[in-house]
Amino acid sequence: MPNRTKVEILERALAREKKARKKAETILEEKSTELFLLSEQLAESNKKLSAAVQEKTSRLKGVFDTIIDPFVIIDLQGIVVDMNQAAVDLFGFDHLEKRVNLMDLVLPEYKEYTSLAFRKLYEKGSFSNYNVKITTFHQEEKIVQVNASLIYDAQGKPTLAQGIARDVTAETELRRLLQEQKKAARYHHG
Repeated sequence: MPNRTKVEILERALAREKKARKKAETILEEKSTELFLLSEQLAESNKKLSAAVQEKTSRLKGVFDTIIDPFVIIDLQGIVVDMNQAAVDLFGFDHLEKRVNLMDLVLPEYKEYTSLAFRKLYEKGSFSNYNVKITTFHQEEKIVQVNASLIYDAQGKPTLAQGIARDVTAETELRRLLQEQKKAARYHHG
């Protein structure tokens, strides 16, 4: 084969290679631009999502702090993770200063009943109007009514429990006294 033919073949191959490289560079530039734009969109979406999460968190924190009733968040073993000021006032401790398991406040005669209530919580996801007698850190016996529900993670697995408590000690005592008065009145009129 003459040298001229070899040179022509090599020149055509070189031209094809340059054309292919130019096409690859163009595709790479297009894809790089697409990737950059997607990255920008993702960054903007993340910023919006972060702002939305911050807003929701701030709103929930506001509700948590201003709710009148004692509000407590515990882990699944009963250890207090967070509580509002009303709960600090009721139970007589601050979770930031002392690690407390709420089961330790329950009077012995209510332990089994409380275990059953928590089992129901884990099985059903919530319970309502559960009354329990506790001893606060101020050594006061209180009757507390609790409504509780589980908090789930993104995979639907329970991670925490939240509850609103209400001190019903005075209300319960009043009801007991009224019942005693009714019995006494029936006894005297009977």
